Amino acid sequence: MRTAIYVDGFNLYHSALEARPQYRWLDLHALASNALGAGHEIVRIRYFTSRIKGEDGDHDGPQRQDAYTRALCCACPNLTVHWGRFVQREKWRRLVEPMTRCLSPAPTKVLTWHREEKRSDVNLADHLLNDAWRDEYDCAVLLSDDSDLAEPLAMVRAMGKQVILLTPINLRENGERADAGPG
Repeated sequence: MRTAIYVDGFNLYHSALEARPQYRWLDLHALASNALGAGHEIVRIRYFTSRIKGEDGDHDGPQRQDAYTRALCCACPNLTVHWGRFVQREKWRRLVEPMTRCLSPAPTKVLTWHREEKRSDVNLADHLLNDAWRDEYDCAVLLSDDSDLAEPLAMVRAMGKQVILLTPINLRENGERADAGPG
């Protein structure tokens, strides 16, 4: 079965890899092959992300991201990287607790830097649908747990394509699943 893999890079990183550095150089082709088993011929992997910028405490982040995306492309000749972008702007945010000890009257809001990833999810949905319309796969595999992609996946299913959702494991610092209840 011709299978195309669609990876939400930031969702994967923040849900499963950020707290587990030993897995950051994940081989996406091997991951998909192992998860799918026999009968799937991976014809394409599309990796969606945005270029990060060096921040106050981590100026080398962009270089590490470039090295990772180059390694992905070398390891998987059928992998393409699709770039979104980050937007940074000032934004007022409410405080959980006013700073009564510091200032009078106590402020209830502070000015912060707000960073947003733009276009990655839209790019993923666009390519997922366009590839389905062009009959470039029989099965689409989405590696993400972003609920914003539910409608494009439903549309692909309605076209008669098989859809498989691989959800990154969201771990807490102590190693337990974030959605696990007590005990």
